[in-house]
Amino acid sequence: MVRLYQHSFIDFTEPCLRTKQKTNEVSIKVLYLHGFASGPSSKKAAYFSQRFQEKNMTFMAPDLNVPNFFKMTLSSQLKVCREALLQLRADQNDKLFVFGSSLGGLLASILQAEIPQATYVLLAPGFGITQRWTSWLGKEEIEKWERENSRLFPHHATGKDEALSFEFVRDFANHQLAVQDPLTEAIHLPARTFIFHGQFDETVPCIMSEKVAQSNQGKSKLYKLRDGHELIESLPFIWQTVEPLLLIE
Repeated sequence: MVRLYQHSFIDFTEPCLRTKQKTNEVSIKVLYLHGFASGPSSKKAAYFSQRFQEKNMTFMAPDLNVPNFFKMTLSSQLKVCREALLQLRADQNDKLFVFGSSLGGLLASILQAEIPQATYVLLAPGFGITQRWTSWLGKEEIEKWERENSRLFPHHATGKDEALSFEFVRDFANHQLAVQDPLTEAIHLPARTFIFHGQFDETVPCIMSEKVAQSNQGKSKLYKLRDGHELIESLPFIWQTVEPLLLIE
């Protein structure tokens, strides 16, 4: 179960961040999904947590390294996302926003089929993960990882290399969006989606988001930024773009 912490301040040492919202008939609720080998206290999560805290809006950023980083899969992460959504208790009177960064952007996109009424904000979303990882690591490294069932990756949250099971890759096959290649086939997103992607992104090429946006004209909008994968320099612009969407109609 996702643990919630209801404080008047943000405690970045906790595995899940939440800011409490004043009681209103209509409320804004936000779920933030961090990226691969990251955590709920990442720079982007902290930035958006502060912005929503200033507006007294509910913000939740669960730890997606579950049950731990080694055993983590998309399936285990999606389970946490669904539990978090249940605990947010967003109903028809609420405006729900789902933010997803990199791998979290892929998770958010998968959730769209289940929660199409939400608004999705994707930050350098990790489309084409199966193809990108094969290209990134190479066939020999993938085969070695599969044989040994363990490979080290730099983990931004722990500050050290952490082992990850090959089950993470095997699990891609259980999720259509994880195996689809936006360069060769159309990826359809059912919900209103805003995509922010750096033109100089060397982790997830911007062309991935360009193709997805082209396949979802009328429902999605792509902002190509002069930034890299982390999008740290672009955070003020992203907030300025998203903030007007928070107005309760």
